[in-house]
Amino acid sequence: MSGVPAGPWRDARRLPRPPRDARRVEPRESTIWVRVDGRWLPGHIQCWFTHRGRWACWLSYQADPAHPTVAAMWGLFAYEPMAILSRAAHPTPPEPPEPAREPGPGARRAQQKR
Repeated sequence: MSGVPAGPWRDARRLPRPPRDARRVEPRESTIWVRVDGRWLPGHIQCWFTHRGRWACWLSYQADPAHPTVAAMWGLFAYEPMAILSRAAHPTPPEPPEPAREPGPGARRAQQKR
């Protein structure tokens, strides 16, 4: 989870359950950001599952960070670097990419005056 994805971000993909013969791995860095319904939410990985080169994580996340006393949500998610990020590497949630804007008429006039 150390690479810095460049976006576009996507929502984390839920999985029904780990495969029977998946290997369980304990997390090294458990604090994460997980993207759910278009929002980055704080969470904690409880364990990883690996099977045939693919990774999934059992995690909990705070569905409403403004109310930390609300019970956490749990789920199994496929690991995708565009949806689950380490909070050690990213202390704040990533910002959505800025849409490319066309320069307005004022910017064109400024370029012409140079």
